[in-house]
Parts: sequence; structure tokens; C-alpha cells
Amino acid sequence: MHLKYSNLMTLESLNLPKIYNLESFSTEIGLSTTILYLLSQKQDKFYHQVIIPKTKSGNRTLSIPSISMKIVQKWIKVKILDNIPVSNCAMAFRKGTNYGIKMNAELHKYNTYILKLDLKDFF
Repeated sequence: MHLKYSNLMTLESLNLPKIYNLESFSTEIGLSTTILYLLSQKQDKFYHQVIIPKTKSGNRTLSIPSISMKIVQKWIKVKILDNIPVSNCAMAFRKGTNYGIKMNAELHKYNTYILKLDLKDFF
């Protein structure tokens, strides 16, 4: 399967890797096609659960990725996600004092209406 010309131009302009199939991804990342296939099909086998107490009450369950899964996640972050520009309107996923919860609140403090909610156990 080949990438369309417009997709190829977009990838090149953002300096993103070109992944054509499982074999090309395997070459890019340095893991076997078997490992990559298993990581994509049997995700539950590549995480182990750890339960830790919360500071106030209850417990938090963490899903810890295996070394192979960490390699893939780190590669995707560094080679792809870190190279995609974030919208100027976004406060999350950005570094520096001009971003974050405090600056986001500052930008909205004079709005007539503000919806405040907390999603229980969102993460």
C-alpha cells in the first residue's frame, strides 16, 4: 500500500516518518514485526497492574507498560507527536509559563458564563 502524494507531502513537511506497512514500521523502530503485531493485538498482555493508595482516600490503579510497549510509545512520542505543532489556542500539551491551568483560567476570568465540572475517575 502506497501513501497518497498529499499525505507524503504532509509527512515530509512535518519531518514525520513514512510508515507504509508493518515491515517498514519494524525497520523504523527496530523491533520485529512479530513483536509489533503482538503489541497491537494483545495489548493486555503487555501491561501489568499496580494498585497504589491515593493521598486522601481510596486506591489508584496504574497500568505499567512492558519494555517493548514503552519503546513503541516513546518512539511515537518523539518521532511523531513531538513534531506535530499544537494549536495556539491549546493550553494543554505545551511547555512554559504562558500555558497551563493558571493561564487558561486567566484567559476566561471575565467571561459571563463558565462551565465548571469534574469528570469522576476520568484518568
